[in-house]
Amino acid sequence: HKASAAAANNTVYLPEGEWFIGSPEEGRGRPLLPGGSDVQQGVAGLSLEGEGPEKTVLSLGFLKSGGGNSIEYSGDATHDDVTWRNLTYDGRLDDFSFDASSGTVHWGLRLKGDGEYTFENVRFRNWAGNAIWNKSDSDLTFDHCTWENIGIKNLNDHDGESVGHGI
Repeated sequence: HKASAAAANNTVYLPEGEWFIGSPEEGRGRPLLPGGSDVQQGVAGLSLEGEGPEKTVLSLGFLKSGGGNSIEYSGDATHDDVTWRNLTYDGRLDDFSFDASSGTVHWGLRLKGDGEYTFENVRFRNWAGNAIWNKSDSDLTFDHCTWENIGIKNLNDHDGESVGHGI
């Protein structure tokens, strides 16, 4: 959270190692919300760059009680050019003893707001629901990405008009 808010050019560089999203807040995880009203939860257009999927791992630090996403790009912001490059994004599915029947949501990214989202050499792994849920009108670009242990599930929009699969 602090690195995102301090990023002068909206890019957070993650050196080799494992880095965790979230912080304990009243007994639950606090997701990143780039472009939301609280800049301490992330700047609009937040980009992430590591040293390679084998070296840099961005992991879910806490599972928010009752659901929620670990990173949600706010629909109230224009995100311009968002790039994730050279890292692993890990939902730590086994560490949370996740039970899908509990109603807890375990999604990696929820993309809202205008912007161009590009993922280069990113490994998405260990997400029970959707690694990425694109709720924006923006195009997504994936270049040399890997998907490991990602849940796919049926989705109903709240209005009941569309049914699909999420990945």
